[in-house]
Order: sequence, then C-alpha cells, then structure tokens
Amino acid sequence: MRPSTALPTLALVASTLVSTVSAQICGLGICLYINENTDTIRFRMETSASRGWMGFGINTGGGTGMNGAEVFCAEKNADGSVSVSHRYASSQAIPQIISGSSLTIVANATSTANQKFVATFDRAKLSSSAQIATLSSSAAQGVIFAWGSGGLADHGSNHLATQVTLLASSNAYTQSSSSTDPNQSIPTDSTSASDTAQSSDRLRVAHGLLMFIAWCILAPAGIFVSRYMKISLGVWWFRFHIALTGVGVCALTIIAFILSLYVTPASRHFSLSDHVSGSHRVLGLIIVILTVFQVLLGVLIDRLFKPERKSTPWHDKAHWWLGRLSLLAAIANTYVGLLYYDNTYGSLTKSTTTGLYSALSILVALIAVVFGVFEYRNGATKHVAEVKLNH
Repeated sequence: MRPSTALPTLALVASTLVSTVSAQICGLGICLYINENTDTIRFRMETSASRGWMGFGINTGGGTGMNGAEVFCAEKNADGSVSVSHRYASSQAIPQIISGSSLTIVANATSTANQKFVATFDRAKLSSSAQIATLSSSAAQGVIFAWGSGGLADHGSNHLATQVTLLASSNAYTQSSSSTDPNQSIPTDSTSASDTAQSSDRLRVAHGLLMFIAWCILAPAGIFVSRYMKISLGVWWFRFHIALTGVGVCALTIIAFILSLYVTPASRHFSLSDHVSGSHRVLGLIIVILTVFQVLLGVLIDRLFKPERKSTPWHDKAHWWLGRLSLLAAIANTYVGLLYYDNTYGSLTKSTTTGLYSALSILVALIAVVFGVFEYRNGATKHVAEVKLNH
C-alpha cells in the first residue's frame, strides 16, 4: 500500500519556519520534532536512511496504543523521494488514510541524503475531526513509533508505545529558525523515550504477574483450604488460609495496584475513555477495595467466633460470598488485562498472546474441576468439634 501524499515541488517561505514552541521526542531510533505555529503544527521525523518507512502516531482518545491514533507515515519511494500520508488507526492493522486531510510537506527539509531519512510537514493546528489529535502542553499523551525496512506494511516487532507531554517546555530545544538542513544530527538522547518505555513495560508485566500469582494461585488455594481442609488440617487450616489470602493475596494485590498507579499518568488513573482499559481500571479498583475489606472482615469474624454457635452467622456468609465474587472478578480482570496490554502496547507476538490466553484458560478450568470434584465428594467442612482454634 503506497502513501498517497506526494512531495510538493516548492518550498515554503522562510517566515513559516519560525515557531513559538518546540519539542523533541525520540524513541525506537526515530526522533520527532514538533514546532507549534499560530495556525499549524510542524512535524519533523528523523531516522536512519537504511529504513524503508517510519511512522508515529498520537492517540486521540486518551489511550496509549495504536487503536484510536492519528498516524503519520513517511515512506521512501523508488526514485529516492519521500511520501508522507496522514492516517487513522482504528485497529491493529495498517492505518487507513484520513479522508479530506491534507499535509503540507516542506520539500527542502525532507530528504534521504547522507544516510539520514528525514520528513518535515505541516498540519493544521486545530480540527473538528475526532480522528485528529489536539496536542497538549500540560498533559501526557499516548505516542507510538514504528518502522519497516521495505514498503509500508506490518511493522512486526519494530514498534514502541509511550507517553509524553508533546508540547511541554521541558522538551524544548534550541534550533535555528532558518535551518532546513535535512542532515541535522540526531540528538544523543535519542533512546531516552525507548529506555523509559521499556522500564515502564517491565513494571506493567510485574503488575500482571503479581496479580496472576495472587488471584490465580494463592486465592484459589486459600479458599480451597478453608472450605475443604478444616478436618484434615485441624488448626492449621486457618493458619494456611491467613498466609495465603490475608497476607499473600492482600500484599501482592496492593503492590500490584501501586505499580499500576506509578506507570499510569495521574490524569488517566481512573479514565474511562477506552472501554477495555476503563473496565480493567474500574474492576481492578473494586478488587483492591474488596481485598482490604475482606481482610478486615476476616479479623472481625475471628474475634466474634463462638464455639457454641448453632448456625452460621451472616458475616461469615458475607465473607464467603465476597471472597468468591472477588476471585471471579479478578480472574475476569486478568483476561481483560491481557487484552488491554496487547491492544495498547502490542509487544506480544500472536503466538505468545495465544499461549497466555490458553495457559490461563487451562488453569482456570483445572481450578474449576478440582473444586467441583471436592464439592461433589466431600462438600464444605465445618470447624473441628466447633471449638475455637488456638491460633
């Protein structure tokens, strides 16, 4: 698929090169310069001339990934010229050209000479289209980078998603207003955004792993012990239950929650702009609240326990059902979290994503089978001799 916007043959007058705000964002070996003028925004993309195309996108809906991003793609043509296309990504596929959009390419600042691939172009500053992003000088926005070695096609693993404040003064740099040299050096900090994104990505993976351990391993084990092992374990069932759920699940959930807050900009902590990420955040917050409440309720139940009781009090039953609902919600949110991560950051291969979903589904099915067998054969066990355990 060939980009449709051809290079203009005339350069813009020098006065249009003067900008009021400048910003520089680099990642994945691509450097992006943004100059804000009165009515337009000038973008300048730089990368190695060995690449066939490069692109960057700005998420229009408050997300951080490809879905819902305004995308600019620059491609080298067979004759050595450069074409730039203005696109919109509605899915994890080659973005479609935005109908009626026009970019003004700065010909004397666009080149593939001297081992540099540079594209410079102007876009209207404001637009009523939902497919066009409004750049901010105060809030972090989702930005994506991608490149390929041939014609415009699937980028494979050559992509990066990060979050930056596009017009922040801290990103400002000094550049001559009359400079149109397409071979201007790429700054030495060209990997800073990539390094930051990789660090954040590791924290996101840690968040997911901690929640998986807490809710797909420790929580089912804690519920299993309390429901089926009271007689066989004696006093130890309660100690195991506390260790698995009261300590393990609660501690890992809180740590994972803190990690999620750390890697997400404050303005998007509980944003509902995207239904997948919004669902994951809201459900996650509910799970965290229920986890803390369950621990406190468990402590209260232990204090209120009476060996001579003849029936199960309501607070015990509430503890059971809240625990079951929390487990189901957390397992569901694990699936949503995988979907959110894959849609937003796209760093997993298709086979890896399929493998993770399959492994999770097998584990959930195994948990269901084990609980079903014990429920059918033994049912729930009661406190041994209805005596308060010495713990």
